[in-house]
Amino acid sequence: MLNYNKKLPDGASDWVVTEENFSTLALGKCEAVMALGNGYMGLRSAAEESYVGEKRNLFVNGTFNRFDEFEVSELPNAADVTGLDIRIDGKRFSLEQGEVTEYSRSLNLRDAELVRSFIWSNEEGKKLEFTFRRFVSLDRLHLIAMKLDVKVLNGPVKLSIASGIDAQVSNSGSQHFHEGEKRIYDKKYLELIQTTTESKVDFVIGAAHRLKLDGQEIEVNPAMEIDRRKVAIAYSVDLQEGQNLSFEKVVTIHTSRDQAFAQDYSLPAMREHALGELRSVYTTGYNELFRDHAAAWAKVWNEYGITIESKDSFDLLALRFALYHLVVMTRPMTGEWGLVRKD
Repeated sequence: MLNYNKKLPDGASDWVVTEENFSTLALGKCEAVMALGNGYMGLRSAAEESYVGEKRNLFVNGTFNRFDEFEVSELPNAADVTGLDIRIDGKRFSLEQGEVTEYSRSLNLRDAELVRSFIWSNEEGKKLEFTFRRFVSLDRLHLIAMKLDVKVLNGPVKLSIASGIDAQVSNSGSQHFHEGEKRIYDKKYLELIQTTTESKVDFVIGAAHRLKLDGQEIEVNPAMEIDRRKVAIAYSVDLQEGQNLSFEKVVTIHTSRDQAFAQDYSLPAMREHALGELRSVYTTGYNELFRDHAAAWAKVWNEYGITIESKDSFDLLALRFALYHLVVMTRPMTGEWGLVRKD
């Protein structure tokens, strides 16, 4: 079901784990195997569109909470920031409908980027090429970035994308957060502030989006939604055959357990800092943010790179895979480990 022999575009081998056929029966396996992280936070790699049986998890190291006295302490599942409600001509997009060809979902261990691409067509004969990209930055530890490119191969189509911060999640049913506060600034910058129920850890999560049509940034008046434990924004664009829409999303995560706020902690100060960082990464954009992230990973592989002699090249890939997951799960030299509750 997984292919371990795919090469990177520059020809480098033994760096890629690839799912070549989509199956809802393999959701859990790929979500875990292709998880992303940077030691500060870990992100389960659920697909952008929703499926029955998926698990959307975002954990920040050191933020343990216990729902009540009869529950165990655990990392609280923070708000989902990767889900997208995509609609084609008003109908919700899903790989369980229509025809899917040239499907591939790959975790590039060298650059720590998740890439999913395929061609999809519906019963009306509309055909689109999708490419999803995602990374959790090793250069900016509070950053998650996503990018979606959609090219219309046979159209026209009306494409709608709803995206935001969805805290209507839990830890297998246990809710670790109070309702929280939601805001949208300038119809662009989304903010959710929540506090854990028992350990009283503050989370400030921000998100912002950018749209480009055939490489040129466009302004689209969005529809805005603020609901219980959720803040979202939706864009609709009419696309003609041959046109390409690029949709970028940047997310920042900060908590009161961050060392930067350990002394003289102030929620207003952290909130102001988080919003400033969100504006900064929004201005920078996906491509430049990814270059910095990939450069940080290049230093990791340069320092911890492993060479072995083996008749099977899979052995080198397996070692790189193990080292990758050690890096994404732990942050060295800080003491902020996911295995220790800090009270």
